[in-house]
Amino acid sequence: MPISLLSTQIIKQNVMNTKPRNTNAFFALAWIAFVISVIGTLLGLYLFKADIQTKGFFVMSYLFSLTACFTVAKVVRDKEEDTPKEWP
Repeated sequence: MPISLLSTQIIKQNVMNTKPRNTNAFFALAWIAFVISVIGTLLGLYLFKADIQTKGFFVMSYLFSLTACFTVAKVVRDKEEDTPKEWP
């Protein structure tokens, strides 16, 4: 059997035998927490007694930190996936 065919079969077998990383409940919890935090921040900014420039600065800072969090999470995930694992 050629090496490439054997390695393809091993990869398919490992992919089929893997369990999902997260449960549906954890996935839902993450999105619910995200939505609540965004709503809370926007509500807080709306009720904050300040001029429009100050509110705009806070909105831009919040969006910057939000995108930075997604970027860091992606980088950490990619590094973990690129780390070679020992085969059982």
